[in-house]
Amino acid sequence: MTFSSAGWADAPCSLRFDWPMTSMRCDYCGQDGSIHYRIRTAASVNWRFACPECWKVQSQQPQYQYGGTRKANRRQR
Repeated sequence: MTFSSAGWADAPCSLRFDWPMTSMRCDYCGQDGSIHYRIRTAASVNWRFACPECWKVQSQQPQYQYGGTRKANRRQR
């Protein structure tokens, strides 16, 4: 999928972002935050981002897998 610079504003939300990102939403509770954990469980086979509060609950679920930490204030490379 490609977008011209004029059509970028029409891109799906998942493809648009403002750099630097200062926060994102938890896929479980919808709360904004600067740190999220990439996880998946037996209930959700796709990777999802969880805030620290939801991560505590989800990490106890069957077939829990941790996929990394996403920090909004990471340095640019």
